Amino acid sequence: MSRYKTFVSPFAKVFLGAIFTYQVIYWTWLKLETDEIKVEKNSAFFPPLPWVLTVTNG
Repeated sequence: MSRYKTFVSPFAKVFLGAIFTYQVIYWTWLKLETDEIKVEKNSAFFPPLPWVLTVTNG
């Protein structure tokens, strides 16, 4: 059991760092999405996205 003791601290540090990074990216993405939705709702004219114009019937 003492062999595994040396791996617990680095594993926990990396795991918690990954969770923290994921949460920061998620909350940033969520903020950007809500801002985009607010802009779409508040603007009278919102041009279509460029990728919609390039779609062809095939």
